[in-house]
Amino acid sequence: MDANYTKMDKIDPLFYSHSNRIDLKEETRIKATSEEALEFEEAHRLSAGAPPPNFISDIFFLTISISHYGFLKTVQTYNNFPKQMDDLQRHADWLTQSLGTVPVC
Repeated sequence: MDANYTKMDKIDPLFYSHSNRIDLKEETRIKATSEEALEFEEAHRLSAGAPPPNFISDIFFLTISISHYGFLKTVQTYNNFPKQMDDLQRHADWLTQSLGTVPVC
């Protein structure tokens, strides 16, 4: 582990414009419209002969993506579980009460 963060300057801040490993076209934007995001990407795209982002940038941004799509979604689902159980219990109670008042033929 690099406790002194000596490789931080090697991370490409324009990785998403320079790389096609992670597609953000369908992701939600907070401070830009889709058109503004496309203009930004085109303005910062690498020229044809430029080298792709380095390994450190790839690993950094892929790790962030995995955290966002995998682990954090798992935590969110776990945190929402009690609410879903309460909703199911309420629905089951309603069904039981409704069926108890309907005469059976």
